[in-house]
Parts: sequence; structure tokens; C-alpha cells
Amino acid sequence: GKVIALSLRCIAAAAIAGALVTVVVLGNSYRGKLLCSSIEICIPDSSSLHFIGRKEVERMICEKWGDRFVGKYVTGIELGEVESALMKRSVIRKADAYFTCDGVLHIDVYQRNPVARFCPEGERPFYMDCEGRTFHISGNNGPEVITFTGNICRRAQWKDDVLELCLWMRDKGWAQRIKSIRCDSDGNLTM
Repeated sequence: GKVIALSLRCIAAAAIAGALVTVVVLGNSYRGKLLCSSIEICIPDSSSLHFIGRKEVERMICEKWGDRFVGKYVTGIELGEVESALMKRSVIRKADAYFTCDGVLHIDVYQRNPVARFCPEGERPFYMDCEGRTFHISGNNGPEVITFTGNICRRAQWKDDVLELCLWMRDKGWAQRIKSIRCDSDGNLTM
């Protein structure tokens, strides 16, 4: 009885393994013949953040690769390279590129979510996101966040303290009430 049960389990496991190998081989064979049919760009947080739009992502792709994706075998397109190229833009937090079974190249772009804007005297303004990363944007299309003006300190500890303050203010509801904070030459803040 135990030998027969063990034999049946081994046969079942071998059948499942064989089926999986067949699916993988057929899938790779199909994928090797699949052509990229189109590109779809999605920016899930575009309604609240306006740092980058679909047209700009399309332009970035065209500048780097031209029209070489559509009509090309999907196995010849390096998805990691597409993601890395897009993430070189400081406003992009994450990019995911993947194909669906119909050959559509999907590119999902996630933007940085700023918690503060810094306007140092005589310098270009920049933002800081909730992870403490700073980034510049072009134009005036940023969201309303607390703006720090004056003598902006560049020390890491000061930046960490300001980030902690901004996150606390956001969580407590103060970020909507306070629009600007002035920094003096000693790093002190005045609301």
C-alpha cells in the first residue's frame, strides 16, 4: 500500500514537472516570436503630481530609442534599460516596464512625492520628497508644499531634521496651514 502510494506521488510529481517544462518551453517559443505592437504609458499619480506627463515620457523614449520598439521582437527589448533610462530623471521615483501577451509594452512611471520646496537665496529652487531625496523641476508646475526660503543649510543633519519636521507637520495637518518658513544663517527656522 505504501509503495503504491509513493509510486503514484512520484508519477504525479513527474507529470506536473513535465507540464511545467512544456509550458515554459512553449511560452518562450511564443515570446520569441512576439512583436511589440504598441506602447502604453501610465502615470498613476498624475492627477495629484504634475512633474512629468505622458508626452514627456514618450519624448524621452523617442530620443533614446527612436521608433525602434514597435515591430521589434519583445525578446530584443531590454526592459531594465528602459526603466533605468527613465529613472535618470530626478522627478521619477520608479519606472516599471513590462509586456502583456498581446505584445503591448506597458511603462508605468511613478513620480516623487515632495514634502518641501527650498528656495535658497540666489540659487535654483528644489524639492525634497518623503524619502529625503532632493530634486529640481523645470517650470512652475509643482504641488503646494511648505516652502523654505532664506539661507538654506546643506548639512545632512539639518536636512534630516527638516524632513522629520515636514513629515510631522503633514501628519498632524499643519502642512496645509503653514505656507512658508524662513531660514536664518544659523539654521534657525521662523514661521
